[in-house]
Amino acid sequence: GWDKLESPFEGVEMKIKKKDRKGKKIGVALGKAEVTADCSAEEAAAWYFDFCSRERMNIDREAGNIARLEIQNGEERINEKLVVSVRKFPVMIKNREYVNRLIWRRNDKTSMSVGVWPSDKIIDYGSAMSLVKGEAKAIFKATNIKNANGKSRCKLELLQYAGAGGHIPTSLVNIKIPNTLKVLHDIVSTFQCDEDVDKTELESLAKIIKTEHQEYDPEEEEAIRKGKELYIKCMEDENFDEIESLDDRVKMKLVHVDGESLVTGVATTVVDARVEECAAYEFYFDSREFKRKAKDYYITEIHIEHVNQHTFYFFARRKLHKLLSNRQDKSKIIWKKEKDGKVLVDISDTNHQHGSHLMNPGSINISNHSVWVFKPLKDIGEVPQTAVTFTTKCNLNGSIPPSVMNWIAPNYLSAVSGMRKRFDRSKEIDATKRLQ
Repeated sequence: GWDKLESPFEGVEMKIKKKDRKGKKIGVALGKAEVTADCSAEEAAAWYFDFCSRERMNIDREAGNIARLEIQNGEERINEKLVVSVRKFPVMIKNREYVNRLIWRRNDKTSMSVGVWPSDKIIDYGSAMSLVKGEAKAIFKATNIKNANGKSRCKLELLQYAGAGGHIPTSLVNIKIPNTLKVLHDIVSTFQCDEDVDKTELESLAKIIKTEHQEYDPEEEEAIRKGKELYIKCMEDENFDEIESLDDRVKMKLVHVDGESLVTGVATTVVDARVEECAAYEFYFDSREFKRKAKDYYITEIHIEHVNQHTFYFFARRKLHKLLSNRQDKSKIIWKKEKDGKVLVDISDTNHQHGSHLMNPGSINISNHSVWVFKPLKDIGEVPQTAVTFTTKCNLNGSIPPSVMNWIAPNYLSAVSGMRKRFDRSKEIDATKRLQ
């Protein structure tokens, strides 16, 4: 069977197979990888087929490989080419030569494939080189994905057979397989347009929040009510401790709501955006920006299940500190726009079955209740203003030293600072004030 392989490349899922169906070790490694790219299947297949493009030649040189060639004799078909790669191996292991034939074809209206097959062609390098001939076979497939926003996307799959020739250590095989599958990461990087994709999705969600009526069931209404209650209590409680914020435009404090020993963190600021934009930014957990920055919030694993336009379930596993056990939580996240223009986003624990199969007995469950409140303020010139309050009560459970908790709290509340900086339009505001 297939064993999961730790991927050094974000978003690329990798697996390795080193045994046959009978459980016997095989002499070569078979690798498999999948990822989604911001391009059409045709563009991805063309990139993969263009073996000696400037970009791929640069990548090969940076990897320290010896040669990368395309052999032409004028007899090749338009969908076929002969290519050569001489790969650098560690000291005491001879470098490997791979001679292959590439052939592309259209599978159907939505997908393309490129096959890689070994060739027995003898290559004249102009000087003697001590090489071991390796054997590589691969099937690359790209399939177009329907996308509501009209942007091209496709799913990439690569099945890679790597026979290095001779005997090489297992540990080296485990290193080399991710490197051979890295080509999918290179394609994703070439066509990556995270900012455009996120911008389109955020604009769409902000429009929904602003203009589309939502129906809420009793459970959702109760969650919003409890979120408002927590927010109001924290705003009215005069017994609090201020904590230092790394952002001088974000105020932070710790409150003991109703005299509880467990503190509730509160962070406030003003953001240069409309309430709908702020709410969309916080609610859009599917954003590529959030997934890219997840580690900043100690998150190592994420799973999302959408219920409707205003609700989704969220599972996360977190590594808070090297001295602490992993934490995990399941939350239900809901947004609602009030009649006075405010928008609330409530994040509460849930017993919903989503993520239940992901719960790890070795991790400690977190209890969490957080609420974002976005209140419209008067514009400054043409720059909209929103008062943002983030209130969070999080029980990390287990035994956590106060020093560690004091270190975690401001970092957790720093999400408010991230939002403020994301929409910052200080130059425009300063220009408006200078004209007054």
